[in-house]
Amino acid sequence: HYREAAEHVWRNVREFHLSLGGGPFGGIAHRSREVFNPAGVFSPQAYVETCSTLAWIELNRELLAISGEAKYAEEIERSAYNDLLGAQAANGEDWCYYSFANGRRVHTTYWRCCKSSGAMALEVLPSIACTAAEGALCINMYGPGLVELRLPHTGPVRIEQATAYPFDGAIRIAISPERVARFALRLRIPSWAGGAQIMVNGTVFDGVIAPGSYSQIERDWRPGDAVTLNFPMQPLLQRRVHRNVQESRAPDGSPVQQEVLRHEYAAITRGPLVYATGLIDGFKTEETLRLPASPSERWCDEVPDSDAMKQGPMLSLMPEQRAPLRFVPYYRAGARADGAWRLTWMSLAPEGTSHADAAASSSKNL
Repeated sequence: HYREAAEHVWRNVREFHLSLGGGPFGGIAHRSREVFNPAGVFSPQAYVETCSTLAWIELNRELLAISGEAKYAEEIERSAYNDLLGAQAANGEDWCYYSFANGRRVHTTYWRCCKSSGAMALEVLPSIACTAAEGALCINMYGPGLVELRLPHTGPVRIEQATAYPFDGAIRIAISPERVARFALRLRIPSWAGGAQIMVNGTVFDGVIAPGSYSQIERDWRPGDAVTLNFPMQPLLQRRVHRNVQESRAPDGSPVQQEVLRHEYAAITRGPLVYATGLIDGFKTEETLRLPASPSERWCDEVPDSDAMKQGPMLSLMPEQRAPLRFVPYYRAGARADGAWRLTWMSLAPEGTSHADAAASSSKNL
């Protein structure tokens, strides 16, 4: 019953109260900022408290340990690479109490709780990345690193990841048991990684590769064995709606609903990373965009960047009727400087309007 209650809370938060960057968000129209909004309420100006991100990571950690289900590990990774790192300053010491998908970075004072919560969340991650459970070694999170795990019948097994993930989907995992041993290696396949590929010592893995679950490789492992993965990372357009529905009763008592406000927004993700831009044209905090009807690869390109493998490639969004906008991973937008602006959600022009109408709508946002 306790587990059922915890999973019910998880589903409620996951479905109704998470930002695109994976942290619990809320506080719209409340004096107290540490509250959820009603289910389904979205606003690009909502914020995430770093303490809430820590609590969400820890809840997923416990449910992952109990169930072994990939969805909990994916939520940890999404929170860690976006809202958690997005709250941390470049010096590693300062943190944001509140982080805004669309808003200004404000680094908190030294006595606030989020400075310790952010550091605690970072400390949690290594113990989650690779685990040993039920006779298998599990790779739950990807990123360069080395760990030594032990199963009852194997002795120590070294696992080393060589990769530029989360910026690149190519991952090489060296498996080095102390001696030849048979065990299962479970590899989490992200839900966004359609077309993922796995090779074992250069041979294509012919087992099940299902996004949003684990692929399991059971064999006799020897020192020097290697598994390589490739997760395609195409930019994806995410959509949300800021809306207000008026609810009332008809004279006969039947329920009546009427949508009285509707603003559509779009954001970009690539792999596990959310992307953001700075102030548009240097001063606008919002812009209304019209996106071409063609496939996204025609109006969203990766931009060559010498530091792409170190900090994540830039993306160029090419809307109609205006110059392209440059996006970088959310966590590093604005060089992680106090006072810098980050804009994740872009307002979309209403469907059916003309180019002139869209331009007029854009000018109203100046």
